[in-house]
Amino acid sequence: MTEQRRVCLIEVGSYSIRFWIADFDEHWKFRTVFVDEEDREIRHFVNPEIPDERDIASVNVTVSHLLDKAREFRCDLVAAFGTALCRRIDEVHPGKLSKGIRVLSKAEEALAALAAGSICEGGRIRNGEVIVVDEGTGSTEIAQGLWTAGGMKNVKSVSFDIGSARLSEMFKAAPSEYLGSIQKHLQYIDERIRESGMNISQSGRLYLLGGVATKIAWLQVRRSPSEYYKPSLVNGFSYPCSRLIDEYKDLYGRYESNPVAAAEYVDDRPEREDEVLRVLSGLPFLALVLLRVYGGQLIRTSAFSIRHGVTFLVCAGALRL
Repeated sequence: MTEQRRVCLIEVGSYSIRFWIADFDEHWKFRTVFVDEEDREIRHFVNPEIPDERDIASVNVTVSHLLDKAREFRCDLVAAFGTALCRRIDEVHPGKLSKGIRVLSKAEEALAALAAGSICEGGRIRNGEVIVVDEGTGSTEIAQGLWTAGGMKNVKSVSFDIGSARLSEMFKAAPSEYLGSIQKHLQYIDERIRESGMNISQSGRLYLLGGVATKIAWLQVRRSPSEYYKPSLVNGFSYPCSRLIDEYKDLYGRYESNPVAAAEYVDDRPEREDEVLRVLSGLPFLALVLLRVYGGQLIRTSAFSIRHGVTFLVCAGALRL
């Protein structure tokens, strides 16, 4: 690829449908052109365990509307895709999901996550082992693979239904008991990792993805609490694993002393008061997960997400939508 291209992706997630348009160049530098105006998300309410046919129809209508809207932007690529929720819908209600939504397999989603981590440092893919941990709203994904001259090899992945929404609620319910609460989930996490065949790596490059990961990095790179949150500035930012625990101790102390001040310290934008709960619950959880899949010392942050990884794979000819 030697020229700028404009891409529109509609991502059907577990808690929202995201409408995203971006320009990117041959160096894989993205410039967001448009995101939907409703707080960057169009909320939908689909029970991921037992999806309702009426709600599925609503998702289909929303995606169809956004595909039409994309025509205004003269994009080189327009596509809609879905992940865990859409896989569940296909399982429970075969044929009810719009054929305009490309449902990614677990393997394809893992590959997209690996790409999203790997392109965050100047867009260049470095050969070698890569591990990605992506704490999303409804679940956490871990992927491991080996970049070679011929593409990504030996991909292994695991997903468990513990994400920032559930973790935040656990912390909010009993802050002083939170560490003990997440310890109870470790056996389940260990079993899932063992089933995946994933091995602890001492030398691979590890990337953290997701809103909690970018906020953790932002707290370290910003110049002051009043600086406007810019996730793109944390791309490639690295720090030692031990800092997750240090940051947790510091932030928990602030929260115990003054919850309102702690919330403003994390994010002083209007209606972002709960960000402190996401960060406080995510810090120790990520630290415990990393101990299970990563023996190295350095964490790298990627502000890119599955949609960026999907864009990379499609334009590299490794994925069809």
